[in-house]
Amino acid sequence: MPRETRSTVVLRACALIESWVGVKLNGAAPERLYEFLERRASTLGFYDPADYVSHAEKLSIDAPEARRLVNLVTNGLTAFWRDTPQLDAVALAMKQIASNRDTQTHPVSIWCAGCATGEEAYTLSMLAHETTVPTIILGTDVNSDFLSHARDGHYGEWSLRRLDARRAQDYFVHRGDGDYDISASLRQRVYFRQHNLLEQPPLAPSLHGWDLILCRNVLIYFAEFATRRVIENFASVLQHDGYLMLGSSEQLSSYYPEGHRAPFRAAKHGAGFVYRLSATPPGATIHGFPMVGEQDLSYETLRDLASGPPSELDEDTVELDQREAVQELLETGVQYLMKSNDSDSALACFEAAASYDPFVPNAYFLIGLLLRDNARKNAIDALRKALFLNPFHWLASFELARLHEGENEIARARLAYRQTLEGLEANQPLFESEIVADLFGMDDVRARQIYRACQEALSIV
Repeated sequence: MPRETRSTVVLRACALIESWVGVKLNGAAPERLYEFLERRASTLGFYDPADYVSHAEKLSIDAPEARRLVNLVTNGLTAFWRDTPQLDAVALAMKQIASNRDTQTHPVSIWCAGCATGEEAYTLSMLAHETTVPTIILGTDVNSDFLSHARDGHYGEWSLRRLDARRAQDYFVHRGDGDYDISASLRQRVYFRQHNLLEQPPLAPSLHGWDLILCRNVLIYFAEFATRRVIENFASVLQHDGYLMLGSSEQLSSYYPEGHRAPFRAAKHGAGFVYRLSATPPGATIHGFPMVGEQDLSYETLRDLASGPPSELDEDTVELDQREAVQELLETGVQYLMKSNDSDSALACFEAAASYDPFVPNAYFLIGLLLRDNARKNAIDALRKALFLNPFHWLASFELARLHEGENEIARARLAYRQTLEGLEANQPLFESEIVADLFGMDDVRARQIYRACQEALSIV
C-alpha cells in the first residue's frame, strides 16, 4: 500500500488540530508542521508521520500528546497594556457596571478568554485598582504552558515594554536582571484555568452571567465554524446588559455569512468600541446603563474603524492576507534595522510574523537577537523556540550559547556550542531571503569564523 503524501499528512494534522481547538493554520505553518510531525514520529517510534497522525486522531484533546500539539500551534505573543483606547473603553464599562449595583457583594466579573501568558488578565487587574472597582477576573487559555507562566506571574522586561515607569513600579517587584514578579495586589483579583473555547464556557460568579468578556486578537486564528461557535458561547454566558470586547482590528460581522447577523451590536466610545447583546431573551430584565457617549455603529462605520491606520505598529494590527506575508514581514523588519536602525519597528514586524505563523524559526531567532541586550530571559525563550522548530539553526544556537555563557551557565553554554557545530556540519540553509541573510553577512567566511569560535569556546568553558 503506497504511503500517504506529505500534503495529505499535513492536511489530516491541520484538520485534527482544527477539530480540537478551532485553530486554522495559515501561511507557511502547515509546511512547518510536517517537520514537527517527522520529529515526533521518530521520537515516539512510529514508522512515519502518517502513523503518528493516525495515533493522534484517536486521542482526546486532554491526552498529553494532543496537548503537546496544541501548545505548539497556539500563539502567546502579548504584553501588558495593549491598545490604550480599548482599555479606556473597558475602564469606562467597569465604572458603569459598578454604578448600578452593590459591588461589595456582587463585584464586576470579567472573563479574559485566550489570556495566553497572563499579561492581559493582570492588565485588567491594574484597571480595577485604578478605577477602584471591586472585580473578579478569570483568565483562560487552551495552552497549558501559557497558563503555568501566567500563574507564576514572573515576567521579563519585554512584557512590560508598554507600561510607564509608575505602573512598572507600583505593580511589580523587581528581582534584578530584567526580571519582575506580579505584585500581590494584582494577583488577588485574578485566577486562571484551562479552557477550550469550543467547549462549554465557564460559568460566571453571578447566576446572571459575566459582566464583561475580553477575547482580543484570538478569533483571527480560528476557522469560520469555530469562530461562530465561540461567539454563540459568549452570548450564552454574558449578562443581558454586559459587554464583549474583541481586538481593535476585529469585527464580528466578518465572521458571519451574508444574510446572517451576530447576536451583538457594536457600540463606540471614543477611539475604542465594544459589543453588546443585540436582543433580550424573553422575560429578561435589562438594567440599562449605556456608556457615556455611546453610539451604535453601522457596519460601514465599524469596517472603517477596524481597517483604519493603527495607532502603533503592533503584531495584532498588521494585515496578513497572503502566504508570502511572513517573509515580507521579516524582510520589512530587516529593512528597518539596516536603513534606520529602528529596532522597535523591526521587532513589531518579527512578532507579527511569529503571530501569523507559529512555525517560522527565523521570526523567533530575530526576536531573540533584538532582545538579547535588554531582555535576556525573553531572548533565551525566543531562541529556544527557534531551535525547537529547527534544531540545526546554528546562528540561533550560537547566540543562545553566548547568552548562557554570559549568565555563567556553563553546562547549557557547552550544549548550545555543540549544537552550533552540529548545525554547521549539517550545512542546511537558514534563510529563504537574501535580504535577511545580508543582515548577518552570511557567507562561508562567516560560517568558518563561528565554527572556530565554537571550538575555542568549548576548549575554555
